[in-house]
Amino acid sequence: LELAPRQERPHTILHADVQAERTGGKIAADLSADMDQINFGDLAAVWPSWLGGPGLQPWITENITGGIAKNAKVKLHLIAPDSTSREDLSNADVTELSGGLDGEDMTVSWLKPVPPLEHANARLNFLSPEALEIVVSGARQAGGTQGGLVVQGGRIFITGLLAAPV
Repeated sequence: LELAPRQERPHTILHADVQAERTGGKIAADLSADMDQINFGDLAAVWPSWLGGPGLQPWITENITGGIAKNAKVKLHLIAPDSTSREDLSNADVTELSGGLDGEDMTVSWLKPVPPLEHANARLNFLSPEALEIVVSGARQAGGTQGGLVVQGGRIFITGLLAAPV
């Protein structure tokens, strides 16, 4: 699949492989996908809103407003009821998830109204369906009269992504 959502942006090439089988009243599927690059502003065009839970895709697409995602590789295993009436598999359980992507020259609003990180470079690693790691290699945060912050590196682990909200 090749995408060019906006003429002024580079084309995106997405390769995907799906293998599925029905067994024991369920559908089990393995999906792998590789994507060369995509502007974060176009990410919603290739990311199913159900993948990662109901809040992840909107949060990412609303809070990363600039930059390029590169070198994306994702593998996942999912299981869905065979009697599903949802043809898009949005009621499937993702039981395995691995891979990640690089983000370059991103603008990230992480705690509004705090000024966003700008020119951020980072790596997102999917550790499991309920955990991910973000490794930041550099960014700058504007600081008004204080001169701002320079981020030289950092690591964030986010867990409990499948837990029910409290």
